[in-house]
Amino acid sequence: MSIVSRVFSSLAFAAALLSATPAMPQTNEEPRLAAPVVESVTGVGQPAPSVLIDDQRGAEEQGRDDRTLRQQQVDGDRPAPFGSELFGEGATGQTAGLVDPSYVVRPGDQIAVTTYGLINEAAVLTVDTEGNISLPNLGPVRVAGSTAGAVNDTVNNAASRVYQDTVQIYATVLGAGQVQMFVAGPVERPGSHTGSSSDSVVTMLQRAGGIDADRGSYRHIIVRRGGRTIGEVDLYDFLLNGDLVGIDLRNNDVIVVGQQGPIVSVSGDARAPFTFEFADQAATGGELLMYARPRPEVTHVSVLGTRDGRPFNAYLTREEFATLTLLDGDRVGLEADVRAETFVVRVEGAHTGPSAFVVNRGENLGAVLARIPLDPLADTPMIHFERVSVAATQKQLLDESLARLERAIYTDPAPTTAIAEARAAAAAGI
Repeated sequence: MSIVSRVFSSLAFAAALLSATPAMPQTNEEPRLAAPVVESVTGVGQPAPSVLIDDQRGAEEQGRDDRTLRQQQVDGDRPAPFGSELFGEGATGQTAGLVDPSYVVRPGDQIAVTTYGLINEAAVLTVDTEGNISLPNLGPVRVAGSTAGAVNDTVNNAASRVYQDTVQIYATVLGAGQVQMFVAGPVERPGSHTGSSSDSVVTMLQRAGGIDADRGSYRHIIVRRGGRTIGEVDLYDFLLNGDLVGIDLRNNDVIVVGQQGPIVSVSGDARAPFTFEFADQAATGGELLMYARPRPEVTHVSVLGTRDGRPFNAYLTREEFATLTLLDGDRVGLEADVRAETFVVRVEGAHTGPSAFVVNRGENLGAVLARIPLDPLADTPMIHFERVSVAATQKQLLDESLARLERAIYTDPAPTTAIAEARAAAAAGI
């Protein structure tokens, strides 16, 4: 038995017990099959008086956050900051063990040098502050500025001026030198962190636990050395375009995360429903739409915020919103607010045609049935249709009816002792 049939049978049972099940709400609209979940349709050749309605959109949107922007504001909820995935679970900031051949050698890096032939020696040398390594009988050899893949050729070229073919040299970069850096500002673990000279600013921020979602800025990050600012980083350049400022980090460098700038949160039909930070004090809705990437069906935008100390609300078309100036703290909801003129109904059972039909809004059931090629063995008087929203409404009515029945049974005084004992026995057996 289908869930529809079970609901219908349960309603009949409740009606028999209570002698009257509450009727569906009455409206002045044209009849829209708002009563039974299952309705028999006879007279296929004649238009039915009931009008089909689109019952699919609600099913598609199950699980969505249907709270209004005001409710989200009252609850203190905002979407996660754009780019917060950089610092999510698994973002440990560990440095890979192998050295990229294109890595540029710099002071502090370690070079493994092995000589074989007439001289067999092995040593691990550190690139000094001048960018050199010192080899016996060769003196200083400059390797800083060379790529890791070219270090072996650089050392062999220098050795060829002293050694003959009887001595061969193999040199390779073991790893970038360890440096001690500091991360300051609104991060989860500010303070000193050990890293590699090849690490990026993002890697060091990951080691610091990431940027604080409520206080830290993704747009204003600076690197300071010796009291001077040597570089600025806007993580949106990396998140949107893959651009990351190349800064060679050294001992005692300080990465400073700035205070969070103006933010606007986006919810609804967006591909990127996040909280976005603007580089300047204000921005237009067009800039926000570029970040949030609304879905094609979006037609309207609701805005909740504050202007001149007073609550501000707006409901605009997508085009009007693109020119609106957004301020710090605004909440934006993207939504599709234009009804489709057609929808799809599906057909099951004894028929020989397609299983789905496109129906115009307001089209009668009889007109649709006339388009369905029935199987010759189809039981025409038993044709019926099912609607999810009506089933949900009838389940609610059934629950209310059963609740009233329980109250009537358990609160009605027993007229005799025998009846009271029988009720108590029945209740104990449930």
